Amino acid sequence: MTDRAFVSHLARGGELLRADKLSEAVDELRRALALRPGETKVLNLLGLATFRLGRYPEAREIFQDLAKNQPNDASMRLNLGLVYLKMASVDDAIRELRRARELDATQVRTLGYLGLAYARKGDFAQARDAFRAAGQEDLAREMEEQLRAPPPGDAVPRPVAEINTSRVVATPAPPAPPARNQATDDMITPIPEDDLAPAPAPRPKPEPPPLPPEPLPAPTPAELVPPPPSAPNGVRVAPIPLAALNSARLLRPEAGDLPLETGPGGTLIVRVRGKMLCRRDGIVARGGELAFTPAMRHTRGRITQEAFAGMFLVTGNGHLIASARGGAFTAVALAGEALYLREHVVHAFEERLAWENGQVPGSALAVLQLRGDGCVAIHTKHPSIAIEIREGRPLAVAPDALIGWSGKVVPRLIAAAGAPRVECAGDGVVLVEEPSG
Repeated sequence: MTDRAFVSHLARGGELLRADKLSEAVDELRRALALRPGETKVLNLLGLATFRLGRYPEAREIFQDLAKNQPNDASMRLNLGLVYLKMASVDDAIRELRRARELDATQVRTLGYLGLAYARKGDFAQARDAFRAAGQEDLAREMEEQLRAPPPGDAVPRPVAEINTSRVVATPAPPAPPARNQATDDMITPIPEDDLAPAPAPRPKPEPPPLPPEPLPAPTPAELVPPPPSAPNGVRVAPIPLAALNSARLLRPEAGDLPLETGPGGTLIVRVRGKMLCRRDGIVARGGELAFTPAMRHTRGRITQEAFAGMFLVTGNGHLIASARGGAFTAVALAGEALYLREHVVHAFEERLAWENGQVPGSALAVLQLRGDGCVAIHTKHPSIAIEIREGRPLAVAPDALIGWSGKVVPRLIAAAGAPRVECAGDGVVLVEEPSG
């Protein structure tokens, strides 16, 4: 039960972090850490959450411990260097960023941040070389200008706070990725940092505008490395290094231990360690030794001879990778709760969950009831929302919009004049999405 509680707290902490509810995320992650002290996955996310809260000393301690325990992990050194840079500890930042570069020479973004650290220190020659190696030619030229001569009327070179370093980006941040269960391996590589660069100062001569700012990305399941940018109109975007592309879109199905995990591009990883129920829709890759048997429907506690359309009992040891096909996957961890879902949105779930097929009363809307401790993956075509309802205040939902519900909710189909609706009464939460068409 401890392991299940750990997964539940870790998953919830990741969800809250994605929703930018940082203080609540820290509380959940600390609960997970209490169950598994020193767990790297939890500490990674906790470091990110405290960093984004502006609690830099706390984030520094976390990443110091991680770097000490994993001295050859370049991402830990990079994260620690970014924390030092945010705290204006420039020499410490340079030390850690140089170490990160030594450990992984393919990480181009490290050079961009190293260039910024050197610039803040006033070492413009080193900054120029770092920016040039990172492909940031505009910034390298700015450093060259600093080396040649001070601006007219100044007795000393411009301080780094006045240098236009807003384009110091190794990989611009993406839009928030689809829902990702953050209880995963390698959740932080590295901290996405969009506000280290100082704001540009006015210049005596016009210059092309910097790239438009991007929002801080939400954490993703396997990596926090953003994908390649798309070029805005009129702005040229240089090719990204192959290593950056691989890192941004990397899936590591063999590295994790969670049964269900969402990843870059809205993909779903299904890890089978014995038995799992899963659809074949959208599977683009598979690994290991797996066997597929059509699943049978469960009704009133018994296994029937009626096929559970589209669902298979997958046995063996291996993994499946499914594409979201224009929609989105959401992986949900149950910790003893009951969840009711429309059958067509259920893509995969752990065989250890108690489950039963049924219908919305008075309708042919097929519903799957899941109960117990385990994970389920939901596939929707459109973004979904959860609506709280209270006793005496029923909610009317379009049948095509209904995804499911949890809590003490009683649904029934109302054949009203015009379009029918599903009336949900009681206390709980109703899940809905935009209807197709």
